Amino acid sequence: GRLSPSRQPRFHGHAYLLRATSTRPAGARGVLLVGDAAGLAGESSGEGILPAVDSGLLAAQAILDAGCDPEKLHVQDYAAGLARKFGPPGRAAGRGATPWPLRQAARLLLNGPAFLRRAFLERRFLHRAA
Repeated sequence: GRLSPSRQPRFHGHAYLLRATSTRPAGARGVLLVGDAAGLAGESSGEGILPAVDSGLLAAQAILDAGCDPEKLHVQDYAAGLARKFGPPGRAAGRGATPWPLRQAARLLLNGPAFLRRAFLERRFLHRAA
């Protein structure tokens, strides 16, 4: 069956840990986190496949640099690589609410299929240049 609109739950935000709000460390002794576990889901879309692949490649390089010895992994170097690639973690902490005019402009843009295709599908998801 279907729930009536008044009984359907309202979801807010993402079910994923986002880089902008994450304070999770990039790893620990002998462990490196990648993808969603590292809080790399995209802020605007929740998309996480490309960040998972990119962080996996960075982790693989860190493992090779350590001679495949978990005791020699440099978590700080890996974390620095993540920060270079994805920006620093927790950068949105303390950010205020989005101003009303900006929310209205976003609402108008997001109602246009051409904008959605170019901005989200081509640029954000497929990472194609403008």
